[in-house]
Amino acid sequence: MNGHVVYDWGVKDGAQEQIYDTVGDICMGIKQSECADLPPVAYIDRLIDLGVALQKYKTFKREKILEVCQGQMDDAIMAANAGVLTLFLSEFASGQIYTSDHKDVHTLHDMKLLELEDLMTSANGQPVMVFYYFKHEADRIRNHFEKQYSVRALDTHQDIEDWNVGKIDMLLVHPASAGHGLNLQKGGHIGVWYSLPNWNLELYQQANARIYRQGQQDPVVIYHILAKGTIDEDMLRALQSKEVTQRTLLDALRR
Repeated sequence: MNGHVVYDWGVKDGAQEQIYDTVGDICMGIKQSECADLPPVAYIDRLIDLGVALQKYKTFKREKILEVCQGQMDDAIMAANAGVLTLFLSEFASGQIYTSDHKDVHTLHDMKLLELEDLMTSANGQPVMVFYYFKHEADRIRNHFEKQYSVRALDTHQDIEDWNVGKIDMLLVHPASAGHGLNLQKGGHIGVWYSLPNWNLELYQQANARIYRQGQQDPVVIYHILAKGTIDEDMLRALQSKEVTQRTLLDALRR
């Protein structure tokens, strides 16, 4: 979007087939299910209602200015462009947002935190891997749960070993730190997306693949905590659409 002009980028008619034909003889795709014995996997959306905070979210989205109160002083968070606004809206949906100087965090609601509490209870003692996107989310989750559970952020090789032998109840994982080849499937089979990875399909798929991979013995459950009526739902739809496009390409290359 540039001012009042909206651009829509898409593939021209017939171009998709031309692309497939061009790369078809130099590409090969193999599905993981064809070379590994994997258990079932379920993706479950947990929709939460922001209540009165949703109206404030909509106002922020429309006006690009959010008034927050820092002690006795008012602070305004302003989005300079659409890209910055999407990050702010994702933070808002999560429940906290960085202030304008990026030094402090303002709390907006607790709804995702409460939903994560329910998921931890329903896990009934089984380890849970929680994917986050913003650093303040990891800090908030750890502070909230560490009195009741063993909570660790994935940082060192020791964290990997402790998770895989069952010493950690909740492992906090940033998708950018959970890339190719990291084996975490022995420590648990439940994943929770507290916040989605900012439209990035590769980060989403690779993070899920830390527990849904060869060697996993239990059925895998991946939860998405989504704030209704917010960018959370848009982001998940975009990831699913990208995944369909990618799967269509790989299927075409196999013919």
